[in-house]
Amino acid sequence: MRRQMRMRMLLVVAALAVGGAVWLGAQIQRDSATIATERLRAAAALRAAVVDEVTALQGLETDRDAVAAIRSEGHREFQRAVALLEDAAEEDARVDRALDAVKAAEARWRDRADALSAAADERSARRTKATQTLLERFDTAVDGLDAELERLRVDDQAVSMLATIILALLAVLVVVGGGMYVLHRRLRAEAAVAEAERRHRQRQDELGRALLSAASEDEVHELLERHLGHGRDGRTVAVLESDPDRDRLVTRTALDPAGPLSTALADAAPRDCAAVRLGAPHAEGAGEEPPLVRCEVCAGAGRDRLCAPLVASGEVIGSVLAAQDAPLDEDTRRQVAESVTIAAPVLANLRTIALAETRAATDPLTGLPNRRALDDMLKRMVAQSLRRESPLASSRSTSTTSRTSTTASATTRATRSSPRSARR
Repeated sequence: MRRQMRMRMLLVVAALAVGGAVWLGAQIQRDSATIATERLRAAAALRAAVVDEVTALQGLETDRDAVAAIRSEGHREFQRAVALLEDAAEEDARVDRALDAVKAAEARWRDRADALSAAADERSARRTKATQTLLERFDTAVDGLDAELERLRVDDQAVSMLATIILALLAVLVVVGGGMYVLHRRLRAEAAVAEAERRHRQRQDELGRALLSAASEDEVHELLERHLGHGRDGRTVAVLESDPDRDRLVTRTALDPAGPLSTALADAAPRDCAAVRLGAPHAEGAGEEPPLVRCEVCAGAGRDRLCAPLVASGEVIGSVLAAQDAPLDEDTRRQVAESVTIAAPVLANLRTIALAETRAATDPLTGLPNRRALDDMLKRMVAQSLRRESPLASSRSTSTTSRTSTTASATTRATRSSPRSARR
């Protein structure tokens, strides 16, 4: 579920990154085109302002005041257009020089126009060659400004296109980088899970081999305690079994005599353990829901605890209790369940073997040791005597045995010598 959520989040981020890059690139291009259009309109306004003044000068003979008003308005339009082109002039030196040329040509032409307005014979003055030359120079300067503005527009468009490409590449890099990071983390997580699974399987296989080599139930209990408590600080493991009469629940592992678990087991019956009673794992703790059946034994363990039954051939022969400070996780539940599943048949088998040996060494009628038990006891006593390098019997028994042997030897010799005396 978490992986699916991460993949969905990654796809959403990727879509947002690519969409944002495309939108930002389009915005840059649109702004660049808008600015270029406004600049070209401003350049056209420069020419229109001067053309309006030239047209106004043609009516100088009829209405001087109207001509002066039109010329004044045309000059203001010219200044506004120049102000709009100042940012382009600051941005590009060639545009700045072209704009300066336009302003200089307009200033020379305006001086000439002022002179024409004050001349006595305006009609002849307007037709002078000098005036036409100034207008042609102004048109040439404006054409040069248009060319520079067009060049600047093309350059800005190329820059905006490059910026769009860079943004798209950055978005792709972010998406690819994010994908690689998520993939790397996923691979690392999978590798960690695989390594943890390998170590778990290795330890479980080691437990299985150790249990197969166990010679007694006490050894199995010790192996279970060491295996489940290995590498877990603050964990207590106890193996619980019913006594032969099945009226008390006892522990087969070492516990603190003054601890809460020892106190809880003082008068505990098998039914007091919920795992033994129900034949199923039982967990209690801060992170667990309150169970329907409360375990009196687990309550004495404190902290978070998990109790799993030892089931062999459908019979519950005991339980394994694991109590720890940290909350119970899936690894703990799995380890306890698998370990108990492996150990339960081994315990049942050892218990069956011990029962068979007991029955084989006991007379079924009297309940006393039989000949086989006596032979086994004698073998052990002889082996012990050899290890200690001491006689099997006591010193008195040894002296009596020696005297008896001496008398028997003398009698034998006398018996052997009797026929010879008779022949003599």
